[in-house]
Amino acid sequence: GRVGSNSQTYLITEGCKYTFGVEIEVNRGFIPQWIAGRKYNLSCVRDGSINGGNGGAEYVTGILTGDNGIIHLQEICSELSKRTLTDKSCGIHLHLGGIDFTNNFIVNSYRLAMILEDEIFLTLPQSRRKNQYCRKLKEFKFKSKTSLPTSIEEEILLEEDYNMLFKYISYEKLNNPTFEYNKNTQHPMGAKCGYNHDTPRYCWLNYVPAMFDTRGNGSRSIEVRPHGATTNFIKIRNWLLFFMGFMSFVENHSDEIKPGLRMKDIINRTMLRKSKSLNMYFEGRISLFSNGEVAEQQE
Repeated sequence: GRVGSNSQTYLITEGCKYTFGVEIEVNRGFIPQWIAGRKYNLSCVRDGSINGGNGGAEYVTGILTGDNGIIHLQEICSELSKRTLTDKSCGIHLHLGGIDFTNNFIVNSYRLAMILEDEIFLTLPQSRRKNQYCRKLKEFKFKSKTSLPTSIEEEILLEEDYNMLFKYISYEKLNNPTFEYNKNTQHPMGAKCGYNHDTPRYCWLNYVPAMFDTRGNGSRSIEVRPHGATTNFIKIRNWLLFFMGFMSFVENHSDEIKPGLRMKDIINRTMLRKSKSLNMYFEGRISLFSNGEVAEQQE
């Protein structure tokens, strides 16, 4: 298999067996292609959104998992730190897969994301908070309960909630009747939604690859878009662990998804061994970015 794509152990991810991929944008410098591809299972694509539209490079990892995947990510970050520079036009995108994206999971994860959104944004520099590439989620009022439906009535409510989200994510204004599209089809506007920044693909949590077959091979993922530019392994790892915990919370503790939840509740429930250091890390970021300017330089 490709480097980092198999792992016997999941200690660093505290038992979470999700697959993950990271896209790291840089505005200057590069890793020579033969090193990137052969040694690091990395592909490099040009990204036109970087450098105020002049373009930069985006390094995309292969599909990683478990301890091997995390260790491999550390090597990639260290190589990028030596050879590239980032600025605030760059960002980090995280894809999480190996998740059973049931209608229930999709609705509940959206519900949890709405509850935590404001706090998650406080952990980010100002430039990521009102950013056309990672906008806030549209608010929905869901009718179904958070845990698994136990009656026909609840099944129907969940179905209605899912359809409401599906309609939104498929961005139906272009009068494509939703019934022609489903989980097994490509998104009506294509995988990248025509690069239209008004589409839900550019929300901080991107459901397009979870709800459509964007890769044409049946593999699905959810994309987390708002992290600022960095090649710092610890920052990327902590962010990854938090969102693994987030997905695990939705899968295993959906009955606990209620307004008032905080990031630390997710961490304490899903990342027991690292809970203290993760909580300190995110609290530190919130206080760092609360005074605005200094922070940008330190990302």
